[in-house]
Amino acid sequence: MFTGLEIGRLPYRSRELSELGKFASNSSASLAIEGLPSQFTGYVVDGALYQSALHGGLPQQDFATAGFAMSQFEQAQMVTDGVDVEYHGMPGASLSAFSRRGTTQLEFGAYADWAGSATSSADYLSGSGLSFNSARGGIVASGPIVTDTSHFVVGFEARRLETPLPSVWEATSLDTAFVTVAADSFGVNLADYLEPRLSSANLYSGFGRIDWQFGETTALMVRAEGASLETTDPVLGRKRTPTRGVALDGSDISGGASLATMISRLFGLELRVGVISSTREYSAGDLPVTSLAEGPIVLGTDPVSPAKINRFAVWANEVLHFRIPGHRMKLGGTARISALDYTYTPWRDGGFSFGSVDDFASRQGRYTHSLSAAPTGNFSTAEIGGYLQDTWTPLPGVSITGGFRLDWEMLPEEEVWANEDWLTLTGLRTDSFPSTMFKFSPRAGLTVERSSYQVRADWTIHYGAVDPWSFAEAVTTSRGIDSQRGFNQLSSWPNPPDSMSAPVLGSTLTVLGPNQKPPRTIRTSLGFTAAVGSSTTFDISGAYRHTDYLLRRHNLNLATLPSGQDQFGRDMYGTTSQVGGIVGTVPGSNRRFAAFDVVSSLDPDGFSDYWGISVGLQRRVGSSFHFFTSYTYSQTKDNWLSGLGGPPESQFTPFPDSLREADWADGRSDFDVPHVLTLGAEFDLGLIRLGAFYRGQSGLPFTPGFRNGQDMNGEGSFTNDPAFVDNQIAGVAELMSEWSCLEQQIGQFAVRNSCRGPTISTLDVRVTLSTIRIGGSPVELVVDGLNLLDSDVDQLDGALFLIDPNGTTTIDQVTGTVDVPLIVNPNFGKPLVRYSTGRAVRLGARVNYD
Repeated sequence: MFTGLEIGRLPYRSRELSELGKFASNSSASLAIEGLPSQFTGYVVDGALYQSALHGGLPQQDFATAGFAMSQFEQAQMVTDGVDVEYHGMPGASLSAFSRRGTTQLEFGAYADWAGSATSSADYLSGSGLSFNSARGGIVASGPIVTDTSHFVVGFEARRLETPLPSVWEATSLDTAFVTVAADSFGVNLADYLEPRLSSANLYSGFGRIDWQFGETTALMVRAEGASLETTDPVLGRKRTPTRGVALDGSDISGGASLATMISRLFGLELRVGVISSTREYSAGDLPVTSLAEGPIVLGTDPVSPAKINRFAVWANEVLHFRIPGHRMKLGGTARISALDYTYTPWRDGGFSFGSVDDFASRQGRYTHSLSAAPTGNFSTAEIGGYLQDTWTPLPGVSITGGFRLDWEMLPEEEVWANEDWLTLTGLRTDSFPSTMFKFSPRAGLTVERSSYQVRADWTIHYGAVDPWSFAEAVTTSRGIDSQRGFNQLSSWPNPPDSMSAPVLGSTLTVLGPNQKPPRTIRTSLGFTAAVGSSTTFDISGAYRHTDYLLRRHNLNLATLPSGQDQFGRDMYGTTSQVGGIVGTVPGSNRRFAAFDVVSSLDPDGFSDYWGISVGLQRRVGSSFHFFTSYTYSQTKDNWLSGLGGPPESQFTPFPDSLREADWADGRSDFDVPHVLTLGAEFDLGLIRLGAFYRGQSGLPFTPGFRNGQDMNGEGSFTNDPAFVDNQIAGVAELMSEWSCLEQQIGQFAVRNSCRGPTISTLDVRVTLSTIRIGGSPVELVVDGLNLLDSDVDQLDGALFLIDPNGTTTIDQVTGTVDVPLIVNPNFGKPLVRYSTGRAVRLGARVNYD
């Protein structure tokens, strides 16, 4: 069953992938079924591992996966147990795909499809007049080079995807006033933000594979693929700025070869080598990121831009397979060298925050800017390892697998500069971390298989790699990057303010903690599958996963002691000030050492706990009907505020000295999706095939807090402070009638991710009509109905309170208590940014020549 597999949308019918597979929405949804952050998922293609990575600032980087052509693959499966010791660095579910092989006779396949505004509709795009067209096409050819000895397959795909998205803001009187002020006072036209937008992408990809068979004992396979990607106004993900005028470009080139030979009837040798080169470049837009707390309004370039990342890696894996009676064993070794060029600094284009339209007009607000030309981290890492595994069959149908891996990961310690100024002030070294890390990963599994049922159990330990993006951050900032901050009257917008209104306050710095360790996951699962009659299969399984050594960010340069508390008992740092509708701290007053600004320590004290139970049912009725359904209930808990990325400041805990002697961050994960239901059906009526795929899941969690731009405790982050649920403030009682998550927290600070958005449901359908035959080969017409429920994954407004711009923040000179004027946010829990793409009908044709 290929649910949740983008690869399933193959352009023409594969001999191995069923029509059901073609309705999978996206692999990340399925991979996240275990609440697993995407940093630790992976893709395995013909035995080669391509890991995904998530940097604390940048969106997810799927190196060498975006470049794969969908028609390259003929088989795929989700690997969830990971018992096999060759699965390395992937503690959760992973996607294992197998590329298409050549054929014994010349074959040719082609496809094309189109969707556009004429075949689309949307609840949030109606009447916009937005014109868009998306088209895809590709060809695949395969055949023999030498009959019965060598075969080839080559293919090419081109895609032009135009995705309609709702306007960034609603056309309210406040939005209109903001646009008017920007035009009249600053000469900046923001009218486009009130109109629906298009996210476009041009993708070109190609692949090839050749297989040789040398006698009866030796086979050689060589494959290569490449792709280029050009996008405008891409959706960067949750909690990101909905940018306009930003581009993401990339390229992927990868290749691999494998040689397998049978030395004797009992011994076999397999050698796999590969290379990968990937580039991702985020360009900046015309405006710096700017937020208006009153709005809510957000515009400009997300702090992720500009950035450029190049990654190159070579790898090799050799394994010896051998059999003795009752045993299947493997002994192998791996090696991998990776080179990374990383050019990125958050806030390189600056960022503004204003409380209201009036504040914006008078330029009273906050400004943050990293004064860096473009620091580049250029370094290489290496990893070597070995493994041993035995699968013992003591009885027919009973197999016991046991094995272990030994791996060593090497980091270039010399690339991190020793910051002498920080050492003098604190006695702490910036270049003191282990450069070589040892990993021991034991695995064990049991399978009992009978004619009508299967029982399986496993226990595994997996180690991932040290996050290369975090290491790159330590490399690029180790000499210090000057930070410019202003909080009051700013001299200009959108141009950077002068040094009088936004002075340079010190250097930002990132330090790797001295006890660095690669992330480790301990996982156990139990499953039972039974055949009910000849056409029905029932499955139930459960899993528990604990991941530790996740990197968390701590501010080493925050004032040692709080300066006071607010009216609710929240610890405050520095001198609190209010500028219009924004509250924060006077720049520099909350720092421990004046020569430095934010000093981040990345320490492996993060964890993630997941448990889940899944139930599934599949049924076939003859060859004409296939139905499946599955339901998963799970819970995910962690203390990992770095999971969704964002600027460094957003990853600090809002309660540095704990909250009532507890870690506030220890709670419901950002990745927690407790309920997931999938339904799929396929009818094969001969000339017509019908299929449908439905997925429903719990809404995404969020924390009642404040709008971007508010720094309620003065620790330097203006995105992460939770609200104190005070039902004495006018309007809160009315919100509680709509949101039970508020009623349950009266008189306390909001628990992390204690509220949840509405259920998310998607429905795709497909109709395939076999019409004519050309040269004896079928031509099929395909009609796809995509996102028929117009599912909308909104970014919800989590601000419970706004700052009253007509009020005044006061500080009791005796007790130090800070009293901040608050008013309820009537927009709480409503969409902040919509990402609905609307419904679409896609028309296509496929032809296979045999």
